[in-house]
Amino acid sequence: MTDTGFLILQNEQKPTAPPPASIVDWIEAKRILPPNTPFPGPYRFSRTPYQREIVENLGPYSPINNIAVLKCRKVGLTTATEGAIAFWAFAWPADQIYSTASEALAKQWATETFMHVIESMGFQDRLIPLFSGGRNKRSAVTKGKIEYLGGHLDIISSGSLDARRQKNARCIFLDEVDGLPEMTQQEGSYIDILRGHQMSWGARRKFCAFSSPTTYESSAIWRLYNEGDCRKFLVPCPICGRHIELKDTDDQLKAETQGGEILKVYYLCEHCGEAISNNDKMMMYADNPRCRKAPDKKLDPAHWEPTKKINDPYSRSYSINALYSPIGALTFDDVYKAKIKAEKEGPDAMRSYVNLYSGLPFRDTGARVKVDTVLNLRCSYKAGTVPRDCLFLVMAVDVQRGSEKDEANPPRLELEIMGVCRGRISYSILYKRIEGAVDDPYSGAWAELNEWDAENKLEFKREDGVSLRVAIAGIDSGYNPDVTYRFCETWKACYPIKGFFDLTVNKKDRKDRGDLPGGYKSTGR
Repeated sequence: MTDTGFLILQNEQKPTAPPPASIVDWIEAKRILPPNTPFPGPYRFSRTPYQREIVENLGPYSPINNIAVLKCRKVGLTTATEGAIAFWAFAWPADQIYSTASEALAKQWATETFMHVIESMGFQDRLIPLFSGGRNKRSAVTKGKIEYLGGHLDIISSGSLDARRQKNARCIFLDEVDGLPEMTQQEGSYIDILRGHQMSWGARRKFCAFSSPTTYESSAIWRLYNEGDCRKFLVPCPICGRHIELKDTDDQLKAETQGGEILKVYYLCEHCGEAISNNDKMMMYADNPRCRKAPDKKLDPAHWEPTKKINDPYSRSYSINALYSPIGALTFDDVYKAKIKAEKEGPDAMRSYVNLYSGLPFRDTGARVKVDTVLNLRCSYKAGTVPRDCLFLVMAVDVQRGSEKDEANPPRLELEIMGVCRGRISYSILYKRIEGAVDDPYSGAWAELNEWDAENKLEFKREDGVSLRVAIAGIDSGYNPDVTYRFCETWKACYPIKGFFDLTVNKKDRKDRGDLPGGYKSTGR
């Protein structure tokens, strides 16, 4: 029996009526958006067709049990997910967990956002009041929990003790995943802890994580997205009818200007080269789209397509950017102007644009130092001494877990102290290797590092007699973040750091990327 058949059989064997055939149809029949929202009135997936497949996969008839959505802002996915949570509360009740980044956000979502959803659907009578505060006071929301007939919804944050207590939930929804800590004290990955709460549900569980990303190095939603089949939303070109993915690249998103003023922003079809306006989304999102070059030709509607094969057939991952924002929300003009503004303002503004509009993690870029340049800057000085032109000292510590089978590769800390000068010039002052266990911040190599600091206070004499102490230290947190975090708490001006994992260079581009022999492809830091 297939998983789909098993799910249908389980639903039919329940002593109640089976759940609605379509979670999307149920939400459209029940959800009313209030007047203070961008689109008040009945909720319609025709406005945002990219939500349909995602939400339908959250229903009880879909065998999909693991979903990750890498998203930008203003595409309505949070609102759509609220409808799915309401379905599992009132259409086919089950125990659920909703997790967000902080206690304040969790409280606001519980007492305001989701209560408005319940009121708009008319399900207040399905709530079970709980004691809150005084003995005679009852409330539908108490200490991060909403209880309804047939189940309850736990609303927690990463800092909540409830997140690590033994729970049993069929459905788990993680909002703003990149606002969550990668590791929790002692217990490991926060996401893995939550997954453990639904293990007993097997194929019937639903796990949905969605977030706008942060950086390539630290983004949890980027990692979850790449574990899935990386689906892209394809829309039919209203001119030629061929399907395209909307991308905010300079080749696709164009503008007509006059005297420095933007007159019109359009999207250039990669197939026919014709300009697509923001208003063309009405045709691109239609159930029965048509194109201008062949108006009688029947076209497939907009749909998701996977971009890679994975071993797990029950996982899906999706990526969506602001160009897909529905008519009445962000326009092509808004996205283009935001991009131009970010490019003018610099890296910090560009990071916000990439995260919030492109819906992608930000990767900081910089110039690569050439080997010949480094060799030409060599000079002679004694290790442990500080040249006269050094202004301050910094220290970097790399954590190596080593190998139990290789005596030449023991667990250790490797550190280097650098002297920083004007003009981006730096000197290597000292390199030190400290062997010992690295899994406990209070013993092994960490304890020896503390002893070495106590002996010399990380202080060095400059050639002119001035004493310089290490001003700031960075310690690698890639191997065991929890240990590094706890050690950094014991030192002043000491911070955990993390490098790239996916740096690659094409051999054909070597001339533009530096002169490392043979090109490179690195998966290390």
